[in-house]
Amino acid sequence: LNLMPRNPAPWSGLNSAAIALQRDAQAAAAIQNAMQLEWSPSYYWTQALHALRLGRNELALTSVAKYLELRGTGEDQSVYPLFVQAVAAGRAGRPVAAEAALKLAELGDVEEWTRSVLRYLQGRLDENQLLRAADDIGEQTEAHTYVGFKLALAGRDDEAVAHFRWVAERGAKTYLEYDLARSELNRLKYRNTPSAGTPTAVN
Repeated sequence: LNLMPRNPAPWSGLNSAAIALQRDAQAAAAIQNAMQLEWSPSYYWTQALHALRLGRNELALTSVAKYLELRGTGEDQSVYPLFVQAVAAGRAGRPVAAEAALKLAELGDVEEWTRSVLRYLQGRLDENQLLRAADDIGEQTEAHTYVGFKLALAGRDDEAVAHFRWVAERGAKTYLEYDLARSELNRLKYRNTPSAGTPTAVN
């Protein structure tokens, strides 16, 4: 921060570190300082993804909501933040909020594949139908990740881990879901590892 006082990146990094340490007031101050140096809704999107990776579901949920509020009707109208919001809401035990996020996604002008992911998250396709519909490595990366999230939400961690591991080993590394799946794989392993042991991280 002292070396680059006019650069927002160190503030964003401090935000991520503070979230991991559960210093939420410090995290909020850091993101505000980043926004003052460079106004961008993406700081809230970054915060949401980091919180989701750490299992900070309520923070992830509110961060996506703030990102969507600030993004408004700008150029980037991807519905994938709504998918992340639905996952965070489901993990936070807020099914009504999850359903509302997916309902909002229905209003977007999305391609056929994205609509398949939406229908799966809404329970209108089963996991086998979604996986069969995935034609390339990118779609397969998304499919296995969202299947993993739903299985984990249902308490089927072993099955979820298999899908997250597929992404970690074979998925498209440029996709958002690749990083999410790797993080979930480590988070689930840590959660299910006795305190005496040390989980092996995915490299």
